[in-house]
Amino acid sequence: ATPSVIDLAQAVERSGKMLNRLMGDNIQLIVRGGDEKCFVYMDEGHMDQILMNLLVNASHAMPEGGSVSINTTAVALAEDFMGTRCSIPAGEYVVLSVADTGVGMDVNVMGHIFEPFFTTRSSKKGTGLGLSTVYGIVTQAKGFIDVASTVGEGTTFTIYLPQVNFSEQRTGSDSTIKALDGHETILLVEDEEMVRGLTQRILEGAGYRVLPFESGNELMAQWDSIELPVHLLLTDIRMPGIDGEALANEITTRSPGIRVLYVSGYSMPHLMEDFAKDSPGFLAKPFTAVSLLQKVREVLAQV
Repeated sequence: ATPSVIDLAQAVERSGKMLNRLMGDNIQLIVRGGDEKCFVYMDEGHMDQILMNLLVNASHAMPEGGSVSINTTAVALAEDFMGTRCSIPAGEYVVLSVADTGVGMDVNVMGHIFEPFFTTRSSKKGTGLGLSTVYGIVTQAKGFIDVASTVGEGTTFTIYLPQVNFSEQRTGSDSTIKALDGHETILLVEDEEMVRGLTQRILEGAGYRVLPFESGNELMAQWDSIELPVHLLLTDIRMPGIDGEALANEITTRSPGIRVLYVSGYSMPHLMEDFAKDSPGFLAKPFTAVSLLQKVREVLAQV
């Protein structure tokens, strides 16, 4: 992570265009930013991660659809402010809020949501690491996060980040994202449904053709029906049945020109070192949309 001074309103607007691709057709994403400068000191990739995790959380809270509003504004608190679950000291802040129209939470659930591994979802839908990741990033940036929710009416996460003075506006545009677009065919093997769906939407939104599979066994069973050429195998390393490495060996034997990109959320430094040393084809979870697309282009460009 490389923190720098960024205009949060601009960063959120750019990310919003990318993240809009992740939401289902039944969820409307509304991004609003004020005219004032919203400069903060943080890593822009971390900003993407915050938004992605909060939007995943919101989408799970709206199984029948709904809307999510992302707002950015600058505020000056003349005195300490007591939120729903935390106190924010007086000072100048950039405030980012993410509000959904979902099922909401009761007081008991709200008291635990930032704890690692706490989740209201089944194991098929994730480990519950998303909100604790958000909490950690916000805390690292010397910020505060508050949450307000009513059962049946929705949830609003409000993040307060210290505002910094900065005379120059950080430049940026859609050209960065545009440069990451592609047209190649990708085999996506991921046993966690939520991650598989998000990854597929990011890649398809960037122009790739994606063939998703829940396991290596499922891919092997359907191999003969797959239209070649396939350009990239994107696979989790640790999965039930055949693991990612064994799957890659089998696939590259059958289709020697295919590139391989491994992803893993396991905290195993030696594993990461081995994969990173052998090729650039390794990406750690959780990843942002931009880091995924960057890594895909990097691996596809290998000679």
